[in-house]
Amino acid sequence: MHFRTIWKRALATAHDFTMGGGALMIALALRVGTDDLWLRFSTIWPAALLFAALISVCGFAFGLNGGIWRYASLSDVSAIFKTVTLAVLLFVLIQFLTSRLVDLPRSAPLIAWFVAIVLLAGPRLAYRLQKSRRLFSFFPRTAKKPLLLIGATDQAERFLRENETSKSEYDVVGIIDLADRSVGREIRGVSIVGSLEDVRAVMTRAEARDRPVDTILVAALSTQLSADVYVELAQVAKEHDAKFMRLYEPTKRLAGEENRLEIKRVAVDDLLGRRQIELDRTRLEGFLGGRRVLVTGAGGSIGSELSRQIAEQRPAQLWLLDISEFLLHEIEMDLRRRHPDLDIRGRIANVRERAQIFRLVEEAKPDVVVHAAALKHVPIVEAQPLEGLATNAVGTRNVVDAAVASGAEVMVMISTDKAVRPSCFMGATKRLAEMYAQALDLESQTRFVTVRFGNVLGSNGSVVPIFQRQIEKGGPITVTHPDMERYFMTIAEASQLVLQAGALGEKDPLSRGKIYVLDMGQPVKIADLARQMIQLSGLVPDVDVKIEFVGLRPGEKLTEELFDSGETLQQSFTPGIFVASPRGADLNQLRSALAKINAANEAGDVGAGVRELISAVGEYVPDQSVRALAEQASARADNIVTLTKGADAFLSKN
Repeated sequence: MHFRTIWKRALATAHDFTMGGGALMIALALRVGTDDLWLRFSTIWPAALLFAALISVCGFAFGLNGGIWRYASLSDVSAIFKTVTLAVLLFVLIQFLTSRLVDLPRSAPLIAWFVAIVLLAGPRLAYRLQKSRRLFSFFPRTAKKPLLLIGATDQAERFLRENETSKSEYDVVGIIDLADRSVGREIRGVSIVGSLEDVRAVMTRAEARDRPVDTILVAALSTQLSADVYVELAQVAKEHDAKFMRLYEPTKRLAGEENRLEIKRVAVDDLLGRRQIELDRTRLEGFLGGRRVLVTGAGGSIGSELSRQIAEQRPAQLWLLDISEFLLHEIEMDLRRRHPDLDIRGRIANVRERAQIFRLVEEAKPDVVVHAAALKHVPIVEAQPLEGLATNAVGTRNVVDAAVASGAEVMVMISTDKAVRPSCFMGATKRLAEMYAQALDLESQTRFVTVRFGNVLGSNGSVVPIFQRQIEKGGPITVTHPDMERYFMTIAEASQLVLQAGALGEKDPLSRGKIYVLDMGQPVKIADLARQMIQLSGLVPDVDVKIEFVGLRPGEKLTEELFDSGETLQQSFTPGIFVASPRGADLNQLRSALAKINAANEAGDVGAGVRELISAVGEYVPDQSVRALAEQASARADNIVTLTKGADAFLSKN
């Protein structure tokens, strides 16, 4: 036991000993008077020492000296009650056996019982009140920032409890009930002053009292408030020059840090109103705990969050692969700070380099491979199809083959809704990657779990950070089409479900050759998202910030699909995850197609690469821009061949 702990327990025991002796002396003084007490002192003090010793011993037996006074609660009161009751009974028994209670008034033990409870509980309660700032709560708290809580919820109660410390910067001036059922009541001494309809009036009254609200803080789940309510509260905060914040459950903290609720600005994620997915943490820990895990694309938006969540499960070793030195350094340093005892190996690697990937995977010998490396931006891949093929198709083949060669038990591959009936080149490359992983899943010892989902809010290059930058500049926000819809999910939720699907797929032999599809909820209109983001910033759409529609880009659809109409979809055993049975393909044909694509890529032959992809992914119909690009590349290749032949002929003559 730590010396400081021993010292504090010794002080608590000394306190209880002193209070025990004092309790009997006070009881006798109340019973016989102080004058008579001093006359009997020579016979009374041994009894007081005995009672004090019994209080100390009984308190030790009931763990009274082990409680933290700052957090004294009903359990401590119960321990005090048991301690004093047993001590009094033992005291009376010992006194009867030794002196037949000749020198002790019969009522003294009962009085001592009451006094001892007060003396033992009083200092503990006073210490807690002093630490929680309630002991002197009648003094004005002008240094604190006035805060209005939205939601008479369990989270609000927890925040108020945590707020009762001298370190808090907030003075909670009132609570807004989400309905109208609890108005006029209190939570931990703070009044519920109105419902959502009364927020403006409450803010105005606070200003009239010269105590304007500094922060409006939402203490409710995102599913308890609609997007319209968030927007309305943002407008109220803007009108009254207040901050608009929300309480979040604490993220993983360093050892020794207090596990307090976090206060952050209301994010676009909250507008989605998605329910929190309850994860099977036992299954996740069994999937990742104590195993060697390798993540490709570990520095990207999804890859870095996956790496963080994997690290939470205490793997035996975590390998991080990324082509970007900067991103690899960032995630590696972050994980080392959060998990100083975790064995982390960061490596710069390019999934296109087959020999390098085989060497690294063989060195790591992972039990689990999570493949997140990919090119995901539709316009970029549309303009440079060979780059998309090299990373998404050939790169995936390299990682898959390396996982099989090294004896990995399971590989989780991240896919996209754009792989469903792909209209863009990027989606077609991801569909080819899906097909190859599916085919290997049916024939190899290694399990291949493919997970498909839609857009991720806040990821690099997604609409949310782009819109935020456009709003900060005063607009305009550029949207491709008024009817453009997309599925959205937060990075954390997507990563949790990806790992959950991996754990589920590894143990389910019936899912071989199938694809896991995440439940993305309802699609969101991009134009509506843009308007809500403007309003969340306290601005008015089309007045403060304009919205411009710029037209669909090559390869884009108005709406995305999570599964093809020909795919049968079933609910898995885990909420939020479905299982789809897509069309399969012959493994040898896929290997041949990927070999030809790799050869076309090495030769820089765009036309050949596009043709092979179209042949392999039958449902893909390329955009005219891709066809034109392939034809131009083929024409350039023919010109180069002609020039080369001419140069060779000239050189041979000379």
